[in-house]
Amino acid sequence: MTKAASVKTTDPITGGVLPLPPPEAPCALRVVGEPIELRLSLATTQFTLGAARPADCLLARKHISRRHATIVRDGLWLAIEDVSKNGCRFGGATAKKFFVRAGNVFVAGETSLIVLDARLRALRSRLCWQLGYASDAAVDAALVAVAGPNQPPLLLTGPVGYGPERLARSIHTHSWHRDSPLVTINARAPRKVVEAELARAGAGVVCVDLRGVRRAGAALVDNLFRTSARVITFADDARAMRYALDWHGFVAEIRSPAIAERPPGEAMAMLDVALAEQESMHRVAAPGPLCELLGPARDALARFDWPENHDDLRRAATRLSAWADAGGGIRAAARTLGVHATTLREALCRLGILPSKARDEE
Repeated sequence: MTKAASVKTTDPITGGVLPLPPPEAPCALRVVGEPIELRLSLATTQFTLGAARPADCLLARKHISRRHATIVRDGLWLAIEDVSKNGCRFGGATAKKFFVRAGNVFVAGETSLIVLDARLRALRSRLCWQLGYASDAAVDAALVAVAGPNQPPLLLTGPVGYGPERLARSIHTHSWHRDSPLVTINARAPRKVVEAELARAGAGVVCVDLRGVRRAGAALVDNLFRTSARVITFADDARAMRYALDWHGFVAEIRSPAIAERPPGEAMAMLDVALAEQESMHRVAAPGPLCELLGPARDALARFDWPENHDDLRRAATRLSAWADAGGGIRAAARTLGVHATTLREALCRLGILPSKARDEE
């Protein structure tokens, strides 16, 4: 029984060992592509996975035996032993005994499970906000691409205002590369700048914005994929990214859908998350001053199509919070935001919160 390969830890240029931090202790197993999570108490060292009690991790599925596998903690690893007739697979092969840790995926019967630690659970929550609360398949595919041992280049795509820079920062913060810098490199930067920035990134994350770039500079093309940092690019699509960087290897794409394409009501949940991130006390979906101020206009806000998507929504959260802090007063809220009252009034009218000829209240 051998332990799974970890993420890349050796610099392919210098041969030196990179300072990648280990994952944290596993705290959950997640059914890939479905809203099912099996919690693993950090105070418990041994578990049983099965379809019926007394299994600790209950998973009533076809080809999951009543007692399918035993799971034992071994430091930051989980030692898994198949005790079923339906088997387990890991690394593409049948496995009787094997080790997994956060970011690894294994199969019990015909059910794929990803191992999560606290950071990956937090990242999954962030991906749900970005990709869709009901889009479990897309969210878990992105999570596997981010957390898996292969670490392919990531391509972030989406509509106007989807906020790839923020998403890249979240990926960096919750990944194995978090203790090294996140560095942004201009696609046409001169060779000395490219080499210096790649050296500064070390085992961190390198971001390259290729939107509107037909061909990246030769210095970047020559050196980018020799780095030990995680490469994250922003482009219109995979074809444009490959052409710009002359890249013929595998790339994992994470596509953010337009908010208007998501199920009704998700935008309101997204607004509350944005308000919480801005450390606002207000919420649109819970009783409180903001909810009371919105009144019937809350329905209009829920129907808004967010043409500038995530950026649009974050700006709205900032304005709504200031408006609620001011008790609905436009001028007071505008002073807080440092904008003209007319600007704020027009923004709230655009959201459907105020009538088009709203009175300028003190």
